[in-house]
Amino acid sequence: MTDTSRRSLLASLPAICLAGKLAAQGTSRYRFDKPPEYHVFDNPPETHALSRFDIVVDGRGYRLFLAVPKAIAPPEGWPSLWMLDGNAVFDRIHADHLTRHSGLVIIGVGYPVDRIFDTTARALDYTPESLVSNPEEGRGRETGGANAFRARLTGALREAVEAECPLDPLRRVLWGHSYGGL
Repeated sequence: MTDTSRRSLLASLPAICLAGKLAAQGTSRYRFDKPPEYHVFDNPPETHALSRFDIVVDGRGYRLFLAVPKAIAPPEGWPSLWMLDGNAVFDRIHADHLTRHSGLVIIGVGYPVDRIFDTTARALDYTPESLVSNPEEGRGRETGGANAFRARLTGALREAVEAECPLDPLRRVLWGHSYGGL
């Protein structure tokens, strides 16, 4: 392992810990069609500014949730944790999670719907093309759009977030679970 790789891994540890804590809260007690509550917006932390906005890229709608440190950004930009299923993440995240990671930008990539999971959109965005040949894998939903989603994520969606805050391109972590972990 090179020094750069080792430093990047160590710099990512706080983000990995936060992702693990949120994942540990589990999805079993949530219905996929549950309306999100987003309590963190009602009780924001002193450490982060919170925002959310909708964006359309290639005809597909996304909702981006941002938790940006209120401090002055480092010269290289903020380290960032990109979390798929942003509606569900920001439904579960609490102010104390953000306070413990005051130097980290949290980006939730979700969908412009009034429920915590858009199962149709995520089935398309999060699954590789190899599933297209087997419609049963998608449970009747369109699948196989992961390459196009990755291009949107690393292109227009990233650019939209960077217009709001400076990000360090060497300190980014992407988190997903279930389909989002494929």
